[in-house]
Amino acid sequence: MKTWCVTAVLLLCVGISVGRQLQQGSTPSSGGNTATAQATATATASVGGGQIYAIDPWSLGKSYAPLTVAASSRIRFNWNSRHGVYRIPSGSCPSSFSPGNGIIALAPASNGGSFTTPPLSPGVYWYACPVPTHCPSGMIFKVTVV
Repeated sequence: MKTWCVTAVLLLCVGISVGRQLQQGSTPSSGGNTATAQATATATASVGGGQIYAIDPWSLGKSYAPLTVAASSRIRFNWNSRHGVYRIPSGSCPSSFSPGNGIIALAPASNGGSFTTPPLSPGVYWYACPVPTHCPSGMIFKVTVV
């Protein structure tokens, strides 16, 4: 009877811990199974008629939902490991991140950093991480400015 009770309490504690990790957006370790957390941009400040939206963290393991913002808004990307920010011409990851043909290096890859766009004009913008395999692994982000 004691063994059964101890086992039940341990399973309950593990379940609560995993539930809290999922609510906080982190991925619990599960022996090789991984999940992608949905990331959202958060408005952090108002500047010159537009908001600043933070992508924090800009990292692997997240899925970035498209964002619609007002003209003059800015996007701030923050990262803690090897990432960068390039503007790309469409929602397709380029085979190479060499500037040209609509690819613009905004923040070259670095080990930690931050980049804030200038105020955005109406249009559609695509941003991606230039580190190999990062864009096709989910580090691509669409912003529509109205």
